[in-house]
Amino acid sequence: WQGHAGPLDTCTVCHASWPTGSGPHGRPAPTTPAFVLEPDRTSVHDPGEQVVYLHGLHNIGNVADTYNLTWSSSQGWATVAGAVVGGDPFTLPGSVLLQPDQSAVLTVTVDIPASSAVRGLHDTTIITAASTVSPTLIGHVTDVTRVVWMRIYLPLVVRNW
Repeated sequence: WQGHAGPLDTCTVCHASWPTGSGPHGRPAPTTPAFVLEPDRTSVHDPGEQVVYLHGLHNIGNVADTYNLTWSSSQGWATVAGAVVGGDPFTLPGSVLLQPDQSAVLTVTVDIPASSAVRGLHDTTIITAASTVSPTLIGHVTDVTRVVWMRIYLPLVVRNW
């Protein structure tokens, strides 16, 4: 006796989660596209500095998926590149195919101009990933790079020396 005659998604007698193979009912597991794109980053720097942010795109679904990747930089200071972990680099905007449990690293490089005119400004870089298997699955990461307005250095006062 196989325990349950109802729909597979309500069966808890044979298994507590979806089967990865055909399962005890002889029915294949559903395709479940899913991914994680993280983390958001924020930092503060001086003019003329270069900032590098790393992000991970991980296919946590049970189906291979191609992700369409786009990006924008509010000040135009950033560039973005990608590489499949253990694989080839790819360009953005563009797309990357990831197998289940495969990851890619997205590298954002922000080159802050070496000018006092950029003090107090900030660059917001946004990377967007969209699944082609399920176009409603969309993820974003945001990097905010702030340029200090001024630095104040206080004098060191030594007492009872």
